[in-house]
Amino acid sequence: MSGTTIAIFRLPTARATEVGHIRVVRDRHGGMYVEGSKVVEAATSGDFLLLTLASGQVYYVKASDYTHLQAPPPHAPRRSRGR
Repeated sequence: MSGTTIAIFRLPTARATEVGHIRVVRDRHGGMYVEGSKVVEAATSGDFLLLTLASGQVYYVKASDYTHLQAPPPHAPRRSRGR
């Protein structure tokens, strides 16, 4: 599974300071994982999401970045078999 990195923030405010990046992976069943730990809750806080992981860690991320990752990837068209 390959992942995408998104920015994390210290506080969910308009002038939030970016403090780093985390790797987010979506598995084939739609489950979201951050740094190898399953996301168990994504609570809204303004323009941000408060991600709570199974490991107990908590991250603030921009809601638009996270929801963009949740969208299913477009399926490649199937090749027809010549008969």
